[in-house]
Amino acid sequence: MGWRTLVNRTLGRRYHSPWWGRWLDATTAARAMFSRHWPQRRFVIFSIGRSGSTVLSDLLNAHPEIQCDFEILQAPLKNPWRMVRNRAALSHADTYGFKLLHYHLQRAGQPDAGEFLVRLHDEGWQIISLRRTNLLRQALSGIVMKKTRRAHRYANVDGEAESDRINVDVDVLIKRMAELARNWTAHAAALGQLPRI
Repeated sequence: MGWRTLVNRTLGRRYHSPWWGRWLDATTAARAMFSRHWPQRRFVIFSIGRSGSTVLSDLLNAHPEIQCDFEILQAPLKNPWRMVRNRAALSHADTYGFKLLHYHLQRAGQPDAGEFLVRLHDEGWQIISLRRTNLLRQALSGIVMKKTRRAHRYANVDGEAESDRINVDVDVLIKRMAELARNWTAHAAALGQLPRI
C-alpha cells in the first residue's frame, strides 16, 4: 500500500460531523491557494458501497502518474464543488480522480447527484461508473463487513485471505438487497444519459 493510499484512507475514515467538514474544507482551500498545478486528466469513480471502487482506487494509485483520492465528499461541506477543485489542484499527478458514492453528495450538502455529475462532465471530468450486478453477493459483502468490522480482506503472506464464519439472518439479507436495488435505481437516475466508462 502506497503512502497516498494510506493518507486517503485516513481522510476517508474521519467522523461525519460538521466541524470535521468545515476544518477539512478550510485547510484544503488554504493549501490549494498556493498550488499552480491542474491535472491534465480528471475522473470520478461513481458507485455505491461494496461494488469494487476501493480495489479500483488502489490499482489506480499504484500507477506513479495517477492519484485517486478516496471518499473526499464524506464530510458535511458547505461547497462540495470547491473541495473537488481544491483536491485536484493539490494533486501533483498528471491524472487525478476521486471516489464518489451517491449518498456522499446528500451528506456534503449537494442533494442532486445528477446536477453535480453534469457539472463535472461539463468541466472535462470523465465519469467511471461501477456497478456490481450480483445483488446477493453485494448484500452479503455488506453484512459480512458489518459483522466482522473489516471493510476489506487482503491476502496474507501465504496468499490466502482470512475467513470468518458468520450467521446471516435471511430477513436482514432480503432487506439489504431491497435497499441496494433502491440505491442502484438512484445511481442510474443520477447518471442519466451522461457519457461514462
